[in-house]
Amino acid sequence: MPAYPLKNQPGGPLQDSLPRQHKYDKLGAMKTNYLHWYNDLHLELQGRTDAHLLLSSSVSEPTELLRQHVQQFSSQRAASFQHLSPAWEHPALVANIAERYGMDERNIVTTNGVSNGIYLICRALLDEQSHVIIESPVYEPLVASPEFIGSEISYVRRRPPAYQIDPEAISHAVKPHTRLIVVSNPHNPSGACLADDALIAIAAQARAVNPAVMVVVDEVYHDFVADRQPPAAALDNCFVSLNSLTKVYGLGCLHCGWIIAPKDVVAKVRQLQMLVEGSYARLLEAISAYVLARLDQYLQHSKAAVERNRPLMRECAAVLVDRGILAGSVPDQGCIYFPEVSVGLEANQFPKRLAGEYGVYVVPGRFFGEPRHVRIGFGGPSDSLATSLQHFTEACCSLVNK
Repeated sequence: MPAYPLKNQPGGPLQDSLPRQHKYDKLGAMKTNYLHWYNDLHLELQGRTDAHLLLSSSVSEPTELLRQHVQQFSSQRAASFQHLSPAWEHPALVANIAERYGMDERNIVTTNGVSNGIYLICRALLDEQSHVIIESPVYEPLVASPEFIGSEISYVRRRPPAYQIDPEAISHAVKPHTRLIVVSNPHNPSGACLADDALIAIAAQARAVNPAVMVVVDEVYHDFVADRQPPAAALDNCFVSLNSLTKVYGLGCLHCGWIIAPKDVVAKVRQLQMLVEGSYARLLEAISAYVLARLDQYLQHSKAAVERNRPLMRECAAVLVDRGILAGSVPDQGCIYFPEVSVGLEANQFPKRLAGEYGVYVVPGRFFGEPRHVRIGFGGPSDSLATSLQHFTEACCSLVNK
């Protein structure tokens, strides 16, 4: 079944353009419900040793590596940053981002993570008269910001099992007042990748109808595949890339994100930042700059952790798929899995019963607009992951047999 109620558009694929006053009801549990749920749940579970968590969508923090680098930074570099102007971004941070991704420094603006970047881009480029096209299933912050602004939203399906986007569906969804197409690559929650030619085709189809359309790509998982694909912003000036040190690197504590965009977009974002954020957090920026200069060490750590964990996730999935409980393959990249619950269980009750009866916690698919799915994170420590997956497998089998 589709993630959202869809209607036929003349001459084109099924789309959804909902009246603004009904959007929240039609979407189910959206806006910031997922983020509130996630944070509240972590507070509730804090200190508990009987909970088996498969919630996190990021690699666990590389604590020892970060400690070493913070210690080196403190002894070698900290004093030199105390006298830097608080104006604009930390110059070394921007330079390191530009060098790593092969982009011009003038096309980069740093942010307080990707969610902050999404909000700033939407606030800078959208208003209540704007129209936005967003992928479905969708990670909630991609919807929450344009909804908060009051823009009209249409959804284009990424259909399983490949979770690609049909460029023709994009062309049928574009309107005269369409300003943005918003996608994630790799996709959250499925982990599927859009190749360069797919991204270019999406942009071409949209701009053939409306040349003003820009494509915003949330690339928070993209460093897992960066050796095979450049940032979308490197493909054409109609693309905006967003990334951070959070999901791939487990460094959410640094609150370091960035936008790569055309210079006029960067200028608009900076104007907005002056109003809503003021000066930058120089210490965190300085540490982030130090980390970015050594980011290959973190990437090696993260890839090794995920590659240890992927066989554990695939072994668990194989058992449950073979028994007809789940459907869907574990992706070849990333640290999230988004299977469909294929047995005759109440979709919304399945994750609740896992948690309430077995102490196993997964993310309900309803937060992504897919109530028959669950999202499982497998980026954590291998020992605890193996235990949690064992309990998850046993709980699923037990629920089916009841």
